[in-house]
Amino acid sequence: MSGRNGGRKRDMSRSPDTPKAKGRKQKKHNQPEVIVEEDVSGSDDESDDSDVSDDSTELEELVATKLKEIEVLRAANTKKGKKSSATASTSSQQAVGAISLVQQIIKELTPVLIAVITESVSSAVQKEVKSLRKELKKEKGSTAQYAQQQVLFLHYEKDKLEQYGRKDSVRISGVKEEDSENVEEVIKKIAEAAGVEMAVRDISACHRLGRRGERPRNIICRFVSRHTKNALIQNRKNLKGKDGFGGVYVNDDLTQMRQRLFGIVRQCDKVARASTKDGKIYCNLRGSQPNDRPIIVETPDDLFKLDIDPIPFRDLGLEHLLLPDA
Repeated sequence: MSGRNGGRKRDMSRSPDTPKAKGRKQKKHNQPEVIVEEDVSGSDDESDDSDVSDDSTELEELVATKLKEIEVLRAANTKKGKKSSATASTSSQQAVGAISLVQQIIKELTPVLIAVITESVSSAVQKEVKSLRKELKKEKGSTAQYAQQQVLFLHYEKDKLEQYGRKDSVRISGVKEEDSENVEEVIKKIAEAAGVEMAVRDISACHRLGRRGERPRNIICRFVSRHTKNALIQNRKNLKGKDGFGGVYVNDDLTQMRQRLFGIVRQCDKVARASTKDGKIYCNLRGSQPNDRPIIVETPDDLFKLDIDPIPFRDLGLEHLLLPDA
Protein backbone atom coordinates (compact mmCIF):
# COMPACT_ATOMS: atom_id res chain seq x y z
CA MET A 1 0.00 0.00 0.00
CA SER A 2 2.78 2.38 0.90
CA GLY A 3 4.60 1.59 -2.33
CA ARG A 4 1.62 2.29 -4.38
CA ASN A 5 0.91 5.55 -2.62
CA GLY A 6 4.47 6.61 -3.14
CA GLY A 7 4.34 5.65 -6.81
CA ARG A 8 1.23 7.52 -7.33
CA LYS A 9 2.49 10.60 -5.66
CA ARG A 10 5.62 10.54 -7.85
CA ASP A 11 3.37 10.19 -11.02
CA MET A 12 1.14 13.00 -9.88
CA SER A 13 4.04 15.33 -9.34
CA ARG A 14 4.99 15.00 -13.01
CA SER A 15 3.13 16.60 -15.83
CA PRO A 16 0.54 14.34 -17.61
CA ASP A 17 1.97 15.35 -20.96
CA THR A 18 5.32 13.66 -20.43
CA PRO A 19 5.93 10.31 -22.23
CA LYS A 20 6.62 8.56 -18.97
CA ALA A 21 3.25 9.46 -17.65
CA LYS A 22 1.49 8.10 -20.79
CA GLY A 23 3.42 4.84 -20.68
CA ARG A 24 2.50 4.36 -17.07
CA LYS A 25 -1.16 4.77 -17.87
CA GLN A 26 -0.96 2.14 -20.62
CA LYS A 27 0.87 -0.31 -18.43
CA LYS A 28 -1.66 0.16 -15.75
CA HIS A 29 -4.34 -1.35 -17.90
CA ASN A 30 -2.22 -4.14 -19.58
CA GLN A 31 0.19 -5.40 -16.78
CA PRO A 32 -0.11 -6.23 -13.11
CA GLU A 33 0.55 -3.40 -10.80
CA VAL A 34 3.36 -5.24 -8.96
CA ILE A 35 5.61 -5.53 -12.03
CA VAL A 36 4.99 -1.94 -12.92
CA GLU A 37 5.91 -0.82 -9.51
CA GLU A 38 9.19 -2.81 -9.53
CA ASP A 39 10.14 -1.39 -12.92
CA VAL A 40 9.31 2.10 -11.90
CA SER A 41 11.18 1.88 -8.66
CA GLY A 42 14.23 0.43 -10.35
CA SER A 43 14.41 3.15 -12.95
CA ASP A 44 14.20 5.76 -10.21
CA ASP A 45 17.10 4.20 -8.25
CA GLU A 46 19.27 4.15 -11.34
CA SER A 47 18.56 7.80 -12.05
CA ASP A 48 19.32 8.71 -8.43
CA ASP A 49 22.62 6.82 -8.53
CA SER A 50 23.65 8.57 -11.70
CA ASP A 51 22.81 11.93 -10.14
CA VAL A 52 24.91 11.15 -7.04
CA SER A 53 27.86 10.00 -9.14
CA ASP A 54 27.67 13.14 -11.20
CA ASP A 55 27.53 15.27 -8.05
CA SER A 56 30.53 13.49 -6.48
CA THR A 57 32.57 13.94 -9.64
CA GLU A 58 31.85 17.60 -9.74
CA LEU A 59 32.77 17.90 -6.02
CA GLU A 60 36.04 16.07 -6.59
CA GLU A 61 36.87 18.35 -9.47
CA LEU A 62 36.03 21.41 -7.36
CA VAL A 63 38.17 20.15 -4.46
CA ALA A 64 41.03 19.43 -6.80
CA THR A 65 40.73 22.91 -8.29
CA LYS A 66 40.66 24.53 -4.88
CA LEU A 67 43.63 22.44 -3.77
CA LYS A 68 45.55 23.62 -6.79
CA GLU A 69 44.64 27.21 -6.04
CA ILE A 70 45.70 26.73 -2.43
CA GLU A 71 49.01 25.27 -3.57
CA VAL A 72 49.55 28.22 -5.90
CA LEU A 73 48.73 30.71 -3.14
CA ARG A 74 50.95 28.81 -0.71
CA ALA A 75 53.85 28.92 -3.13
CA ALA A 76 53.28 32.62 -3.76
CA ASN A 77 53.13 33.30 -0.03
CA THR A 78 56.27 31.28 0.50
CA LYS A 79 58.16 33.33 -2.07
CA LYS A 80 56.73 36.56 -0.65
CA GLY A 81 57.58 35.41 2.86
CA LYS A 82 61.16 34.76 1.80
CA LYS A 83 61.39 38.22 0.28
CA SER A 84 59.79 39.88 3.31
CA SER A 85 61.98 37.90 5.69
CA ALA A 86 65.02 38.96 3.69
CA THR A 87 63.83 42.58 3.79
CA ALA A 88 63.13 42.31 7.52
CA SER A 89 66.54 40.80 8.09
CA THR A 90 68.18 43.65 6.15
CA SER A 91 66.17 46.26 8.10
CA SER A 92 67.07 44.55 11.36
CA GLN A 93 70.75 44.56 10.45
CA GLN A 94 70.55 48.25 9.52
CA ALA A 95 68.78 49.07 12.81
CA VAL A 96 71.43 47.19 14.79
CA GLY A 97 74.15 49.07 12.92
CA ALA A 98 72.48 52.40 13.59
CA ILE A 99 72.10 51.59 17.28
CA SER A 100 75.74 50.58 17.51
CA LEU A 101 76.80 53.82 15.79
CA VAL A 102 74.65 55.89 18.14
CA GLN A 103 76.07 54.06 21.16
CA GLN A 104 79.61 54.67 19.95
CA ILE A 105 78.89 58.38 19.37
CA ILE A 106 77.34 58.70 22.82
CA LYS A 107 80.31 56.89 24.35
CA GLU A 108 82.75 59.26 22.66
CA LEU A 109 80.74 62.43 23.40
CA THR A 110 79.87 61.59 27.01
CA PRO A 111 83.16 62.87 28.55
CA VAL A 112 82.99 66.04 26.45
CA LEU A 113 79.36 66.65 27.38
CA ILE A 114 80.11 66.02 31.05
CA ALA A 115 83.00 68.47 30.94
CA VAL A 116 80.93 71.13 29.18
CA ILE A 117 77.97 70.67 31.53
CA THR A 118 80.24 70.69 34.58
CA GLU A 119 81.98 73.86 33.45
CA SER A 120 78.68 75.58 32.68
CA VAL A 121 77.13 74.60 36.00
CA SER A 122 80.28 75.54 37.91
CA SER A 123 80.43 78.94 36.21
CA ALA A 124 76.75 79.58 36.91
CA VAL A 125 77.13 78.52 40.54
CA GLN A 126 80.20 80.74 41.00
CA LYS A 127 78.37 83.73 39.55
CA GLU A 128 75.38 83.09 41.78
CA VAL A 129 77.56 82.66 44.87
CA LYS A 130 79.48 85.82 44.03
CA SER A 131 76.23 87.72 43.60
CA LEU A 132 74.88 86.35 46.87
CA ARG A 133 78.10 87.28 48.65
CA LYS A 134 77.85 90.83 47.37
CA GLU A 135 74.24 91.09 48.46
CA LEU A 136 75.05 89.52 51.83
CA LYS A 137 78.02 91.80 52.31
CA LYS A 138 75.95 94.81 51.37
CA GLU A 139 73.14 93.74 53.65
CA LYS A 140 75.57 92.86 56.40
CA GLY A 141 77.35 96.19 55.96
CA SER A 142 74.12 98.14 56.01
CA THR A 143 72.91 96.19 59.04
CA ALA A 144 76.19 96.70 60.90
CA GLN A 145 76.24 100.36 59.97
CA TYR A 146 72.67 100.78 61.16
CA ALA A 147 73.50 99.01 64.43
CA GLN A 148 76.54 101.27 64.90
CA GLN A 149 74.42 104.35 64.34
CA GLN A 150 71.89 103.13 66.87
CA VAL A 151 74.56 102.45 69.50
CA LEU A 152 76.06 105.91 69.11
CA PHE A 153 72.63 107.52 69.01
CA LEU A 154 71.67 105.90 72.31
CA HIS A 155 74.92 107.03 73.89
CA TYR A 156 74.36 110.59 72.66
CA GLU A 157 70.85 110.56 74.11
CA LYS A 158 72.20 109.33 77.42
CA ASP A 159 74.80 112.10 77.38
CA LYS A 160 72.08 114.62 76.62
CA LEU A 161 70.06 113.54 79.67
CA GLU A 162 73.16 113.66 81.84
CA GLN A 163 73.97 117.16 80.63
CA TYR A 164 70.42 118.23 81.36
CA GLY A 165 70.94 117.14 84.97
CA ARG A 166 73.87 119.55 85.13
CA LYS A 167 71.98 122.56 83.81
CA ASP A 168 72.17 124.41 87.18
CA SER A 169 75.83 123.60 87.83
CA VAL A 170 79.13 125.30 87.02
CA ARG A 171 82.71 124.07 87.02
CA ILE A 172 85.27 126.47 88.46
CA SER A 173 89.00 125.91 87.84
CA GLY A 174 92.21 127.73 88.83
CA VAL A 175 91.14 128.56 92.41
CA LYS A 176 93.96 128.26 94.92
CA GLU A 177 93.26 125.47 97.37
CA GLU A 178 93.82 126.02 101.09
CA ASP A 179 93.51 123.84 104.15
CA SER A 180 90.19 123.95 106.04
CA GLU A 181 88.64 126.17 103.38
CA ASN A 182 84.91 126.82 103.09
CA VAL A 183 84.03 126.12 99.49
CA GLU A 184 80.74 128.03 99.74
CA GLU A 185 82.57 131.17 100.89
CA VAL A 186 85.10 130.76 98.09
CA ILE A 187 82.28 130.64 95.50
CA LYS A 188 80.60 133.65 97.07
CA LYS A 189 83.84 135.67 96.77
CA ILE A 190 84.20 134.65 93.10
CA ALA A 191 80.64 135.81 92.39
CA GLU A 192 81.28 139.13 94.11
CA ALA A 193 84.46 139.57 92.06
CA ALA A 194 82.44 138.97 88.87
CA GLY A 195 79.84 141.50 89.99
CA VAL A 196 77.06 139.03 90.78
CA GLU A 197 75.08 139.37 93.96
CA MET A 198 74.74 135.97 95.57
CA ALA A 199 74.21 134.54 99.04
CA VAL A 200 75.30 131.22 100.43
CA ARG A 201 71.68 130.09 100.42
CA ASP A 202 71.69 130.33 96.61
CA ILE A 203 74.10 127.38 96.55
CA SER A 204 72.50 123.93 96.56
CA ALA A 205 75.76 121.94 96.81
CA CYS A 206 79.46 122.48 96.16
CA HIS A 207 82.73 120.58 96.54
CA ARG A 208 86.11 119.96 94.96
CA LEU A 209 86.61 117.03 92.58
CA GLY A 210 89.02 114.14 93.10
CA ARG A 211 91.93 113.77 95.42
CA ARG A 212 94.15 116.63 96.44
CA GLY A 213 97.43 116.97 94.51
CA GLU A 214 99.98 119.51 93.41
CA ARG A 215 97.53 121.39 91.21
CA PRO A 216 94.33 122.88 92.64
CA ARG A 217 91.27 120.74 92.10
CA ASN A 218 88.21 121.96 90.24
CA ILE A 219 85.11 123.04 92.11
CA ILE A 220 81.62 121.85 91.23
CA CYS A 221 78.78 124.10 92.33
CA ARG A 222 75.05 123.58 91.87
CA PHE A 223 72.85 126.60 92.35
CA VAL A 224 69.32 126.64 93.63
CA SER A 225 68.26 128.87 90.76
CA ARG A 226 69.35 128.70 87.15
CA HIS A 227 69.13 132.48 87.10
CA THR A 228 72.07 132.72 89.52
CA LYS A 229 74.07 130.26 87.45
CA ASN A 230 73.44 132.13 84.17
CA ALA A 231 74.30 135.46 85.80
CA LEU A 232 77.70 134.11 86.91
CA ILE A 233 78.40 132.65 83.42
CA GLN A 234 77.52 135.90 81.71
CA ASN A 235 79.76 138.01 84.05
CA ARG A 236 82.74 135.66 84.31
CA LYS A 237 84.74 137.87 81.94
CA ASN A 238 84.89 140.43 84.78
CA LEU A 239 87.29 138.18 86.66
CA LYS A 240 90.11 139.03 84.28
CA GLY A 241 92.49 141.55 85.83
CA LYS A 242 91.17 141.09 89.35
CA ASP A 243 93.75 140.36 92.01
CA GLY A 244 93.69 136.73 93.05
CA PHE A 245 91.30 135.75 90.25
CA GLY A 246 93.47 136.08 87.17
CA GLY A 247 93.67 132.33 86.54
CA VAL A 248 90.12 131.54 87.61
CA TYR A 249 87.72 130.18 84.93
CA VAL A 250 83.99 129.57 85.27
CA ASN A 251 82.38 127.19 82.73
CA ASP A 252 79.35 125.00 82.37
CA ASP A 253 79.55 121.67 84.13
CA LEU A 254 79.95 119.49 81.02
CA THR A 255 79.80 115.74 80.75
CA GLN A 256 83.03 113.88 80.11
CA MET A 257 82.24 113.49 76.41
CA ARG A 258 81.43 117.18 76.00
CA GLN A 259 84.53 118.22 77.88
CA ARG A 260 86.63 116.26 75.42
CA LEU A 261 84.66 117.67 72.52
CA PHE A 262 85.40 121.16 73.85
CA GLY A 263 89.12 120.37 73.96
CA ILE A 264 89.11 119.04 70.35
CA VAL A 265 87.20 122.09 69.11
CA ARG A 266 89.64 124.51 70.76
CA GLN A 267 92.53 122.77 68.98
CA CYS A 268 90.85 123.00 65.58
CA ASP A 269 92.60 125.40 63.21
CA LYS A 270 89.31 126.62 61.78
CA VAL A 271 88.01 127.75 65.17
CA ALA A 272 89.02 131.23 66.36
CA ARG A 273 87.07 131.13 69.60
CA ALA A 274 85.03 128.53 71.48
CA SER A 275 82.73 128.90 74.47
CA THR A 276 79.99 126.95 76.24
CA LYS A 277 76.48 127.77 77.30
CA ASP A 278 73.77 125.42 78.61
CA GLY A 279 75.91 122.44 77.74
CA LYS A 280 76.39 123.52 74.10
CA ILE A 281 79.73 124.43 72.52
CA TYR A 282 79.69 127.58 70.38
CA CYS A 283 82.44 127.89 67.78
CA ASN A 284 83.37 131.13 65.99
CA LEU A 285 85.29 130.35 62.83
CA ARG A 286 88.33 132.20 61.65
CA GLY A 287 87.53 134.87 59.10
CA SER A 288 83.85 134.94 60.07
CA GLN A 289 81.94 138.20 60.33
CA PRO A 290 80.57 139.52 63.63
CA ASN A 291 77.03 138.84 62.45
CA ASP A 292 77.79 135.24 61.42
CA ARG A 293 76.19 132.64 63.60
CA PRO A 294 78.57 130.35 65.47
CA ILE A 295 78.63 126.63 64.84
CA ILE A 296 77.04 124.63 67.66
CA VAL A 297 78.62 121.32 68.71
CA GLU A 298 76.78 118.89 71.00
CA THR A 299 77.77 115.44 69.72
CA PRO A 300 80.78 113.94 67.91
CA ASP A 301 78.80 113.96 64.67
CA ASP A 302 78.82 117.77 64.83
CA LEU A 303 82.56 117.71 64.27
CA PHE A 304 81.86 117.18 60.57
CA LYS A 305 80.67 120.80 60.54
CA LEU A 306 84.27 121.76 61.29
CA ASP A 307 85.65 119.40 58.62
CA ILE A 308 87.01 117.08 61.28
CA ASP A 309 86.92 113.67 59.59
CA PRO A 310 87.20 110.93 60.73
CA ILE A 311 85.79 111.48 64.17
CA PRO A 312 88.45 110.81 66.85
CA PHE A 313 86.40 108.36 68.91
CA ARG A 314 89.50 107.22 70.79
CA ASP A 315 90.26 110.78 71.95
CA LEU A 316 86.63 111.08 73.00
CA GLY A 317 86.81 107.88 75.05
CA LEU A 318 84.18 106.19 72.87
CA GLU A 319 86.24 103.45 71.20
CA HIS A 320 84.36 100.84 73.25
CA LEU A 321 81.17 101.78 71.39
CA LEU A 322 82.57 100.94 67.94
CA LEU A 323 81.42 97.67 66.40
CA PRO A 324 84.07 95.56 64.61
CA ASP A 325 82.08 95.24 61.35
CA ALA A 326 80.86 98.85 61.22
